[in-house]
Amino acid sequence: MWCLPVCGCGNATNAAGRCRTISQMGGAGWLPERRGGRQPDEALMIDLAPTTTFACKVTRVHDGDGPLWCSNGVKVRIAGVQAPDFESASPCRTADPRRVNYRCDNAAARRSQQIVQRLVLRQTLRCEAIGKSYTRVVARCTLPDGRSLSCAAIASGAAVRWDRYWRQYRMGDCR
Repeated sequence: MWCLPVCGCGNATNAAGRCRTISQMGGAGWLPERRGGRQPDEALMIDLAPTTTFACKVTRVHDGDGPLWCSNGVKVRIAGVQAPDFESASPCRTADPRRVNYRCDNAAARRSQQIVQRLVLRQTLRCEAIGKSYTRVVARCTLPDGRSLSCAAIASGAAVRWDRYWRQYRMGDCR
């Protein structure tokens, strides 16, 4: 079981003084205790075990592989794909030999972002949490028309299949 930050809640504690259950999110949740006087992102933490299904009404798209911001505060990393990143992204600012095929290109990232925006902005996706990446849920999402979001991002040229994670998350074939 793992957690992820979700925006938009105030501070509250339970009887033990550590956390408060949040029922309005449609699942168990808690607000983490303050550490060193600072709470990460002042965020609500919801408990999303892998294979938890949730709805995501998309309000914002960062780039072609996410995060997608959902109206309920969840940030989604689209599973199994890799899209160009903006040059200001942290992986682009630090040299790492493991990122040989990593593409940092503002124009390409913007094109990818625009394609994914056309696919998902203001749409409600059905997503299945299958992992985590930083503060985002890695999810297998389905568009309202029933297509896989990962496959649609690949078919539209917004992203490429990231084989390592495609296999790890058992993404299957695109139709």
